[in-house]
Amino acid sequence: MEPPCPLVKECGGCPWQHVDYQVQLEAKRDALVDCITRIGRIDNPPVAAPDPSPLNLGYRNRLKLRFAGHRMGFYRASTHRLVPVDDCMLAEPYIRDAMPLVEELVAGMSTQATRVEIVSRGRMAGRVVAIN
Repeated sequence: MEPPCPLVKECGGCPWQHVDYQVQLEAKRDALVDCITRIGRIDNPPVAAPDPSPLNLGYRNRLKLRFAGHRMGFYRASTHRLVPVDDCMLAEPYIRDAMPLVEELVAGMSTQATRVEIVSRGRMAGRVVAIN
């Protein structure tokens, strides 16, 4: 399956995009069963199949981003190298709209930020930006 995001091979933010959604749900259920069996020592735990989301994109109401220099993005998988990101297809529209404003705000600060978190309340008014 061709992932919808052009940065999926560079960005460490969403490693499942190349996998069919139904297969993702099955793999995530299997991972949960494995954890309960291995860590909780419960054989054959009764874990139901996950309820599929009606949205495959545009559903995340929180993004945890990194900041380096004057750019915001995600770390490349298993590294501390920043992949600059101007947009994230997984984020809710409210967060996507806020991303360039947050990047501009943080880039203009006199102190150096390393982490930025943008949280949306969905259709309710308001966004929260946490800067570290």
